[in-house]
Amino acid sequence: MLGITYHKSLKWDTHVNYIIKAAGRRVNVLRYLRRIGLCSVSKKDLVTVYNNYILSILEFNCPLFVGLNKKNAQKLERIRKRCHRIVCGSDCDCDDFPSLHERRQEQAMRTFSTIMHTDNISHCLLPNHLPRTNLFRHEYMKTNRRANSFIPHCVTLWNLSEMTKK
Repeated sequence: MLGITYHKSLKWDTHVNYIIKAAGRRVNVLRYLRRIGLCSVSKKDLVTVYNNYILSILEFNCPLFVGLNKKNAQKLERIRKRCHRIVCGSDCDCDDFPSLHERRQEQAMRTFSTIMHTDNISHCLLPNHLPRTNLFRHEYMKTNRRANSFIPHCVTLWNLSEMTKK
């Protein structure tokens, strides 16, 4: 896929390190704007720069990373926290910088709901529905890597959300 670095063992480490390096360079721009713009650049402007200039890199193809391992997820989250500290200071608790994990979950579920439409090309990848319910059949998986991949992870999230509706 365009813009994604694959490793022969199908781990995301190489790609996440690339994202960290690219976003880290852009964090310096945010820091520079904060330093020179204490009088002229508002917090709202800095948040806009973060959303458009840094978050776009951190979230590129993020539904694929919905089951990202803890180590890589923490690396990405550190960049978000660093940007939050630069823009707001260390004692801020505003909600301008939501967790990347939560945003990945939301975007993955939006993508999953489009796949659920029968005219979607990826619809054939979904497991069967259980009879008389809106739940999907949960497959047995031997590895955590498979269980945390996009379709199985989203099936689990979907089933949990459907069960809590009742």
